[in-house]
Amino acid sequence: MHQGNEQLLSDIRQLWTARLILNRLGRQRADIGKDVASGLADMEAYGQMILANLDFLARLKANAPLNEADRKTFFSGA
Repeated sequence: MHQGNEQLLSDIRQLWTARLILNRLGRQRADIGKDVASGLADMEAYGQMILANLDFLARLKANAPLNEADRKTFFSGA
């Protein structure tokens, strides 16, 4: 789905009866939890944020800065 198409996302949420996990690439720290709180999603995915911050939850709790994702440091399994 095209990022930024909020109307389409809202329409999907109304029609989708199963759990909806939303992954917003480039999500800002201030927006963490907003999609769940608004009912737009049941869960939010934070893949790149967690890969860049293995102590992600501790950083959120401490209001510590988050590292930027650097794809060169992601593991590939190769």
